[in-house]
Amino acid sequence: KRDLKENLQKVDQKEKNILIKHVDKVKGFESHWQSFKMHFESVHPDFFEMLENEFPNLSMKDLKVCAFLKMKMHNAEIAQIMDIAKSSIQQTKRRIKKKMNLDPYADLHVFLDNFSKGEVYQRTQTVDTEV
Repeated sequence: KRDLKENLQKVDQKEKNILIKHVDKVKGFESHWQSFKMHFESVHPDFFEMLENEFPNLSMKDLKVCAFLKMKMHNAEIAQIMDIAKSSIQQTKRRIKKKMNLDPYADLHVFLDNFSKGEVYQRTQTVDTEV
């Protein structure tokens, strides 16, 4: 924490303001995430629990992206909500597929839709157009 303060003192005011705005966005997203998660779970009650049980190596970021994908959101929409680059979402999706032992070209939207319904999914099924 002290190192962060020392480094911030070296940064000019404009950069400090940009950093503060970014931190505020992250804090805002996290507080909205809890509300979103509560509403999401009321519609899809076992979604997170099933994912965490089946794939315990998924990170919190992975779970968030999975929830947005379950809602049929596109990479650009997810990136905007999470305030990260679209390429970061694409990379996260690739990592999720790897953690789930899915074919790299599998459609994660279809997998998550079928998974939460308890349906069996062929791990090499359908092509993801937003890889």
